[in-house]
Amino acid sequence: MADTVDENEESARPIDEIVEELKRAIKNSSEYREFQQTGRELDKTPDLRRQVDAARRELFRAQNSDDGDSLEKINQKYEDLFALRPAARYRNAEVRLSRLIQQVCRDLVRDLNFDTSFLEQ
Repeated sequence: MADTVDENEESARPIDEIVEELKRAIKNSSEYREFQQTGRELDKTPDLRRQVDAARRELFRAQNSDDGDSLEKINQKYEDLFALRPAARYRNAEVRLSRLIQQVCRDLVRDLNFDTSFLEQ
């Protein structure tokens, strides 16, 4: 019976508090800190920042569409841009942070038995 009380006490804890803890943990992660640091470095060169953001926008749109050819073309289009060290460091940091967030989402979906089978068709 004691286990039930402990479980109830934990479930009574507002989800908002737990979300705040998760956000703090992510902000304290090396992935987040590196993303912030490389973003500040990129901000020192506003023209480069604008170019990187334009590439990110195109890549984001392509990644969220069904056009795999488009994604490859965009990567080729911006190959020289991301060969520049500040742009490459920022992009790599963004990818690492995105993967961390994706892993959190995958874990939640899996452990909450959220049905995603409809996505497989």
